[in-house]
Amino acid sequence: MEIKSDKNIPLSKIIERILYRQGRSKVWAARQCAINYKTFIDRMKNDRLTAYDILHLAREMNIDLNELKNIQSKENNNDSA
Repeated sequence: MEIKSDKNIPLSKIIERILYRQGRSKVWAARQCAINYKTFIDRMKNDRLTAYDILHLAREMNIDLNELKNIQSKENNNDSA
């Protein structure tokens, strides 16, 4: 998935990519955050994940938050090149 933009790549897009790579569904992710599926989709769509959501997903997806930050920085650097 290639994104061309001057803006930062939303964290929700990066989480969506990682979910896909791990073979996990958005339904699974919503359950990990203990929120309704539609609420989760709305938060992802509008890049409005809470810190609680991000912490739970990172733990359940076995992702270090620093690694998530590095992925976002790398994606943003690739996007601007």
